[in-house]
Amino acid sequence: RLQAAGPVAAEGSVLTFPGELPDSYWSLSREGVIRILPQDDAVTLPQVVPPVTVALTDRWGRWLAVGDGEGLKVYRLSLRPTFVGQERKLKLRVGSPQVSQARDVRLLSVGGDGAPAVVGVQGGTTFLWQGTGEALEAKTLAPREGQAAAVSEAGDRVWLATDRELSVWDGNGTLLATAPLPAAVTAMSLLLGDSTCLVGDGQGTVRAFGLYQEASGFLLEPFAFFPGPGPVLGLAPSPRTKAFAVLRPGLIQVDYLTSGKVLAQRAVPEAARAGLAFSPRGERLFVAETSGRIHVLTADLGHPEATLGTLFGKVRYEGYRHASWTWQSTGGSNAFEPKLSLVPLIFGSFKGAFYAMLFSAPLGFLAALYTSQFAPLRLRQWVKPMVELLAGVPSVVVGFVAALVLAPWLSRHLASVMLALLVIPVTLLTAGWLCELRPRPWQLRVQQRWERLFTLGLLAVALVLVWFLAPAVEQLLFPGGLLEFLHSKLGVSYDQRNALVTGFALGFAVLPVIFTLAEDALSNVPESLVNAALSLGASRARAAWTVVVPAAAPGLVAALLLGFGRAVGETMIVLMASGNAPVLSFSPFSGMRTMAACIAVELPEAAYGETLYRVLLLVALLLFAFTLATNLLGQRVARSLRRRFGVTP
Repeated sequence: RLQAAGPVAAEGSVLTFPGELPDSYWSLSREGVIRILPQDDAVTLPQVVPPVTVALTDRWGRWLAVGDGEGLKVYRLSLRPTFVGQERKLKLRVGSPQVSQARDVRLLSVGGDGAPAVVGVQGGTTFLWQGTGEALEAKTLAPREGQAAAVSEAGDRVWLATDRELSVWDGNGTLLATAPLPAAVTAMSLLLGDSTCLVGDGQGTVRAFGLYQEASGFLLEPFAFFPGPGPVLGLAPSPRTKAFAVLRPGLIQVDYLTSGKVLAQRAVPEAARAGLAFSPRGERLFVAETSGRIHVLTADLGHPEATLGTLFGKVRYEGYRHASWTWQSTGGSNAFEPKLSLVPLIFGSFKGAFYAMLFSAPLGFLAALYTSQFAPLRLRQWVKPMVELLAGVPSVVVGFVAALVLAPWLSRHLASVMLALLVIPVTLLTAGWLCELRPRPWQLRVQQRWERLFTLGLLAVALVLVWFLAPAVEQLLFPGGLLEFLHSKLGVSYDQRNALVTGFALGFAVLPVIFTLAEDALSNVPESLVNAALSLGASRARAAWTVVVPAAAPGLVAALLLGFGRAVGETMIVLMASGNAPVLSFSPFSGMRTMAACIAVELPEAAYGETLYRVLLLVALLLFAFTLATNLLGQRVARSLRRRFGVTP
């Protein structure tokens, strides 16, 4: 929202600019005197020759370009903090000018880092003046009059709007790219970070242009549009976010680039059309009238980075050619824009849980079925407590082993593991099929332990063959190796810490939950039902599959859902073994970031009350809501299955 903080009188000034401290500003008179208010300090520009006819400063308040009786001068401005008792004040320091003899210059923009860069129009030609020592060297940008311009903070890019054309030049005066404009430009400014140029025209539309580097050169194109009532009189980018203020006749409107939302609107006097600027901290908005009178507005923009669209929808960010779901909360500069899409985190949570269940659910259910229906009592009394003890292994230990031992080993023996995942089920099915081929009298005569020994022996032989034959099979099917084949032929990159490693480690943690609940459900099926099936001639396996499993279905569904919820909420294993890359790829060889891991990583660095802090609280709420929904769904499905199979609770 925008609220009026009261007008400030600055009549007779050539230029007015917000100060660093709250409610402070400075103004430049025609005599070349800078007056800082409300401190009422005054600094006279060195070597100035009154009257000062034109003046312009960059949006950071570091350079001041003036046109006086001698020509064009550029001053370096800096602030030095001082204290009077407990009161903090800022002392303005003005450096020696860099001078050009150019007269009657219409200033368009000033910027630069170590040396100033000034864009202006003289005699119908647009020039770029650059500081070299104590002088300003002029370069011709366009042989026609520019309407508006913007210079980057580093001075290496110049954006120039002429008659129905927008062009971008480098610091040496070389043209990089051009783009057509549908209407005459009335205002121009660069957003924070200097990657986006805002261009306002007389038809009331603000266009956001981006410069993209391609193999054939640079491409300049618009990617966002902000229409409004009345022509655009001024543009002011926020020094903290990707928000910007638009001045129209009688109206100030604050928009946000990424979401396209209008953050605030405020009516202003019709005479307020001479200037528009944010304070250096972004909490004040200054609007100047032609008489020099200033209107000050307090700007409370909230958290524009986080909306339903940016959290859950595809967003086209600066520097991106296409809209995407992206999570990147921090960057390397103050100009970085946080990208807070929750879709990669939700996707990563379900992806990790899916691969964990792919490993643990079949193993847990089959182990529970064998233990409850086929294993002898002595083996059952030993297996179940041992599996339940696995639940007591700290998840940080499992994640540590997965990250430092399993992940490197799996990358070296990927072909062997993939072949083993194919051979193990085939071997077990073959062993069962061979056992069922025996005549019925033999099945009754042979003890179950010999069947177990036969199955384990066959499985051991198969694994030994896989271990020794896998390298030869890999070279035969994938010359150069499986990883090279995935990268070159399929375009699939292999991350050492990936979903496959996470699935094995997370499945190990989930397995005790699934096994215990499933074994309890299967063991609680009345023995009379099994005996009835056996008396009708069914084998033990057929009785287990057709009688015991349907009767225990409610408990099996509960085991599956509780295991899935446990996998989604796991933190330490996925934090250490998944790579924590918030990418939208279902490949088992790529990493991921889950909601729980994101909270653990980001929350210690999130400032209290800021946007990231609030978004992480929303992530925690979503995680809790999913867990609750999973439990409720499990109960509903269990009740439905009980009614279907006639099982009493």
